[in-house]
Amino acid sequence: MNRNRQLVRHLIEVAKDGARFYDDALRHVDDPNLRATFEEMAVAKRELITGLSARLRSDGVAPPMHGTVTGAVHKVCTDVAARLSPHREAQIYVAQLERVEQRLVDEVRGAITDTDDPMVRHTLEAYWPRVAQSRTCMRELKHSMMALAA
Repeated sequence: MNRNRQLVRHLIEVAKDGARFYDDALRHVDDPNLRATFEEMAVAKRELITGLSARLRSDGVAPPMHGTVTGAVHKVCTDVAARLSPHREAQIYVAQLERVEQRLVDEVRGAITDTDDPMVRHTLEAYWPRVAQSRTCMRELKHSMMALAA
């Protein structure tokens, strides 16, 4: 498999980590505004997964079925931390989800730079605004929750 396909496969795995993390977080928070934000972010990840998967399929390559081991470990650690601090559960999830968003931003930015396939670059650049906006949204949410808690 060529390097460009590997980049796209890895991005799909990282986006799947994010989508699954948001789905899990939805089961742990009750605040309707937070739930709406998590749902919106999960949709953004699924749209990225769908677009990148189509890119792979057009090359005759099956997209990955799962996320990364790193993503799974982070999710489990967050679940444990949230259970140990139920009064801070929402803050814990938001902080970790902001990290998930930052990881995706870093990975997409790196892939845009590293790919030598103009179609892959075009696809990634098309999704870039939403990826960057998702990270900004979660960062602002994290900071506002921290300010309220202080």
